[in-house]
Amino acid sequence: MDMTFIFLSALGISLLLNIILKKLNIEVILGYIFTGIVISVLFQFQYGETQSPSLHTFAELGIALLMFTIGLEFSGDRLHAMRKEVILYGGAQVIFTGLLFFGISYWIFGIEPISSLVIASGLSFSSTAIVLKLLNESKTLQKMYGKNALGILLFQDIAVIPILVIIPLLAQPGIMGADIIWSTILNLLVLSVLFFLGGKYLVNPLLRFVNESRSDEIFVAAILFLVLGSTELAHLFGFSYSLGAFVMGLILSKTSYKYQIEADLIPFRDLLLGIFFLTVGMQLHIFSLIHNIGTILLLLFGVIFLKTLIIFSIMSFEYRRQTAIKTAIILSQVGEFSFVVFELAQKNNVFVSEEMGSILLSVIILSMLLTPIIFQNLQWISSFFFPLHEENMDIALKGIEKKNHVIVCGYGALGQSVIREMEHEKIFYIGIERDYTLVHLAEQNHHRVVFGNSAQKNVLKKIGLDDARVVVIAIPNEEKMMRILHTIRSTAPHIPVIVRALKSHQREMLEAMGNVLIIDELKESTKSVLHFLKSPLKRREDNIS
Repeated sequence: MDMTFIFLSALGISLLLNIILKKLNIEVILGYIFTGIVISVLFQFQYGETQSPSLHTFAELGIALLMFTIGLEFSGDRLHAMRKEVILYGGAQVIFTGLLFFGISYWIFGIEPISSLVIASGLSFSSTAIVLKLLNESKTLQKMYGKNALGILLFQDIAVIPILVIIPLLAQPGIMGADIIWSTILNLLVLSVLFFLGGKYLVNPLLRFVNESRSDEIFVAAILFLVLGSTELAHLFGFSYSLGAFVMGLILSKTSYKYQIEADLIPFRDLLLGIFFLTVGMQLHIFSLIHNIGTILLLLFGVIFLKTLIIFSIMSFEYRRQTAIKTAIILSQVGEFSFVVFELAQKNNVFVSEEMGSILLSVIILSMLLTPIIFQNLQWISSFFFPLHEENMDIALKGIEKKNHVIVCGYGALGQSVIREMEHEKIFYIGIERDYTLVHLAEQNHHRVVFGNSAQKNVLKKIGLDDARVVVIAIPNEEKMMRILHTIRSTAPHIPVIVRALKSHQREMLEAMGNVLIIDELKESTKSVLHFLKSPLKRREDNIS
């Protein structure tokens, strides 16, 4: 069948599905995957590297560009600061997950050792493409569980390299394994030197020269050249495309062109990622899925449960249960590198039967399909397993006199600044924050912040709203700020409130509330709050609008 017709059909179906899903507030990732499934059923078109090498290349480039943009966000210094997440947690996750799945495959299902090792390796990986896209779009990559997930995913991207080296050795035991391992180490060292020298002596001069042309098209072409060149260089030395792209992202993150590069490449990245998710859907054997639905569902929930359990156990050694369970849940699926591992094993005749391979493929794809749905309900799921009861607040507030104090709602940038200054000026306060990762950060900073929702009356009463001197709402989100303010007004209308407003319509709404001090500029917010708190009470009440 004409490939042009198939392409047009895929484009039309994906547009229709994504419009419907977007109206339902469902991730477009699912639209692309469902489009791939529909195309494979309508046209009996099964995706595979031998059938469509161009499609395969475009799909890999989509992942590479995603890794490149992640590299732009994470400088070398930040990556060094994340070494514990990458090496310790990432290494522990791959090793313990692999050992567990090997034991289940070998001892319970009776699969031979080499095939069990391949299955265990593949199932230990999570989806870099899906997880990082979701974290990026939701602006949660900087949260504790987002950073943990990124660290583990980076280790997985590196770990796939020795696994791909080992599989041919397992197929041909006569090959000198030590020679290949030393060759891989040598290649890694040479590649590292090339990237270091290129980043230091070539990248900046090239971009300066290109920028002098004053042409956006030439600038984009130069960036694409650098990204694709880095992926090809890494591939030439036997490493993944995405690893080369990530390193180039780290190099360019140190330049002054970082933000323009990111803006220019996002359309390319999203288009190619769409192709990748399309190919994921195309790999689902729908008739095998229907025929083996019971086995597939059992394996699917078994894999998700066991991966969640292992990652949660690892993360619980240092992080609170909410952070640990969120990290575990978003990494519980099986990822795209599993396709690469299983495909190589099949070529080397060290994989399971075709039927079992089809079942495993269905498990992987369904786990990826479930990920956006799980991510959208992450807070609810984590709270279901480990609810943050009000007694946690009672414990945190035990022994603290809740009278004539300042209540600070929010521990974001402004909240942290206000609290630091109040600590310095010895002004008694109680902070409240509903993001547990920020509460954990406050504990590390030795700041008096408890977990809770500032928009709930019973929570505000627990921290002594009626006897407070003033409430500072340090939350930038307008909707949340107004919700908290309405709660305070309905509970304790006599309490003065300090808020920050940047827009004129916000000022009008806030002034209508009464007994509110409005602060405009962020840089002056902390000084204004402290000046207000230090002023005599009567004068404060007279001057509040």
